[in-house]
Amino acid sequence: MLYCSKCQLLVKDEMRRCPVCSSKKLRTPEQDDPVLLMTASEEKAGMIRAAFRDKGVVFEERSRGIGGPPSTIVGKPSNTDINFFVRYGELHACEDILRGIGILDASDAELHKPADKTGSTDIPESAPEEMSAGKRFFIRAVSAIVFIFLVWGVVAFADWAAEALKAFFTR
Repeated sequence: MLYCSKCQLLVKDEMRRCPVCSSKKLRTPEQDDPVLLMTASEEKAGMIRAAFRDKGVVFEERSRGIGGPPSTIVGKPSNTDINFFVRYGELHACEDILRGIGILDASDAELHKPADKTGSTDIPESAPEEMSAGKRFFIRAVSAIVFIFLVWGVVAFADWAAEALKAFFTR
């Protein structure tokens, strides 16, 4: 496994980029590197906190999503998931703790699968193909031209609609 220090994720060796941030700066993880263990709901997060504190596991939790007031005040919003990070050297021991308290079952072999920007863990297993510099430039140039025409179309339509309304009300 390789490690993305920006996202603090483990990435399969055959992938050349981090599936979340697309960074090419992947390296071998060190024992003290914080690694995403799992994302849990608030209900499960309480159980995980208690189990980790009981066993003396050093962990960090971060709210995933936009953030906001605690759910006990305003009800349960849709973005109350919590990411749990542990040291790489304790990763497998933490997985065993989670199996022991019933959060995981034996079939959860790869728990620390990273979530993408939308929160989905359905990240393709193969790395995206590298795009040549010429192809990337061509796509950017065409995109800029299409964007300019789109803006021109919106402005032209707004002018036409304003003139039509003006003509309608001045009769």
